[in-house]
Amino acid sequence: MPHLDETSGAGSQCRYAEDEARLLCDVVTAAQQSVDILAAHSTIPAAWEGSEVYRIFVDAVAMFYDSTVFNVEHPLVKLTVTSSARGFIAHQASQGDGVAKALLESLDQAINQRRIEYMSVDFTNSGRTPGIYAPYADLLAHVIFARETYPEDEVRLLISVGQIEQYAKQLGIQVITNQGLKTLVQELKEKDAAREIEEAQRQARQNRQELIKGLVGLALGFGAFIVVYNLELIISTITIWGIVALVVVAGPALYALRGRMRLAYAVAEVTVGYITASGAFFGKNVNTDRGKQVLALLGGVYIIVRGLDNVGKAVQGTAFEKRWNRYSGEKKTP
Repeated sequence: MPHLDETSGAGSQCRYAEDEARLLCDVVTAAQQSVDILAAHSTIPAAWEGSEVYRIFVDAVAMFYDSTVFNVEHPLVKLTVTSSARGFIAHQASQGDGVAKALLESLDQAINQRRIEYMSVDFTNSGRTPGIYAPYADLLAHVIFARETYPEDEVRLLISVGQIEQYAKQLGIQVITNQGLKTLVQELKEKDAAREIEEAQRQARQNRQELIKGLVGLALGFGAFIVVYNLELIISTITIWGIVALVVVAGPALYALRGRMRLAYAVAEVTVGYITASGAFFGKNVNTDRGKQVLALLGGVYIIVRGLDNVGKAVQGTAFEKRWNRYSGEKKTP
């Protein structure tokens, strides 16, 4: 027997009502309980967020026809059994039907393991299936209710044969067979496999891009080292005004690089830091005045980048933000 709260039925909340008022109370309470159960059965793993969900209500005859339906599992397929469908199987089992006993045992196990959701509330008198009576009224009413509650989902009725198919067509309910369900799950699994391959390829591309950015950062860092190491030669060649012009260009260029390739900028920054810190070990090649020039040059470029970063923060929420972001390459975080 499924692990259910026997006092949770609609009637327990409406025991003091009478006649039509009690019937209305039962219907309203059952509807709310059904919403709660459907909501509890609506959790979708993050990997399938935004995907179409299939809510499949299983007819008792379909379970007799193929009990392996309990083994059909997929995060986007929500199998549901109503109390009337389970009650039919339980009745057959109480009459000594061996197949029904085995089926009831498998069904209860699937319910307890939450592979199948169990709708304990009875919708027979909900008014959603006029002219249709037990044992079909409850199941069909649940399907209609689920369709109304989750219009964005695919709500279907799993059947094999019988009069219920005619009622389903009469009510505009989509039906699916046991084989159709297995085919659906197989197609979903194939899509999952294709998505996993696509994700692996995307991750590989991203890894290659990050590696390239890291190498670019190393190249920039060692390029800066070459500039620093040959600073006197460069100054003598392009004069001090050439160095000033180089700094004027380098600052904004590095800021734009940081916004577009932050890893490359970070690697370059770390590389320059290590080289600068280790400069003390090259004493015979670096004199005191040159060291001061190097620190002033690197410090000036760093201050320019920080200043431009503050400008970017200052223009947030203004008319200049979009244009500034196009230059800086910074992506606005939500």
